[in-house]
Amino acid sequence: MTVPIALSGLSNFNHLYTLFKRDDVVRETLTESFDTFRSDLEQTRAKVAVYPPLVENAERRATFETELEQVRIQALDPNNWGCATLCREHMGNVDAMLGGAMTSLRVPSTGASLEDFQERFDTFYATYRDTAWATFEAESTDPSVQVARELLTDIETNLSVLPSVQAHIADGGGADILQKLVETSRDIEGRANALPGLGAITHSRIDVLAAELGQIPRTIQNAFFERPDPVATTLSILFAISIDLFPVLMVLALLRPGDGRVKRTKGSDLGDIAT
Repeated sequence: MTVPIALSGLSNFNHLYTLFKRDDVVRETLTESFDTFRSDLEQTRAKVAVYPPLVENAERRATFETELEQVRIQALDPNNWGCATLCREHMGNVDAMLGGAMTSLRVPSTGASLEDFQERFDTFYATYRDTAWATFEAESTDPSVQVARELLTDIETNLSVLPSVQAHIADGGGADILQKLVETSRDIEGRANALPGLGAITHSRIDVLAAELGQIPRTIQNAFFERPDPVATTLSILFAISIDLFPVLMVLALLRPGDGRVKRTKGSDLGDIAT
């Protein structure tokens, strides 16, 4: 008798607590999981952004861009246009960074006017610049640099498309998004750890089952250990007990024995007189 009553009470408690708390639990779980996901990705992004090969490559690219720009600036100097000493010096620096002479393109002659020279030089420079960058990219042989760049791009994309909890719920979204967060977090974590010399990257665990109520073990865990809500828990317990006790009390009330007194009727009084 005791076991069926206990199981019935647990079942009632599970149903009532789930009814009271499902929306709150989903919202709280999404908030916690979104914060964890965002924090992990931001920390990983910060660490990858200072990855030594990536930083060195970025500095080298900046220097290369400066040298290319100086070629054009010196060539189009209004007071001394044409690719003279300083212009040739910067072109030499470009060649040095590429490990040798980059192109056999001929620099335009000075010409009669700056306007005439600039028109011809701009045509030359467009080809020169494109060729220089193509050669530079081809010479960047460290594969970890490209991997780190792609990883940073993916992190930025995932952070930018992550909605707020309110917007997600307003759009009809639920806890099903948690599995996607887990998969994305694991992917980013794994790719970061594959970068040689970066150091260990560890993302926090996102529990895809944390928002699931309706199963008795999950309900008990949530109600008493994870997110105890005294009001909802107490009301669920009281109503669960009442549901089982009410029918019993009703039966007992209906079957209650009389008070032992026999009501006298008119007929019984006559019987007494006859006796």
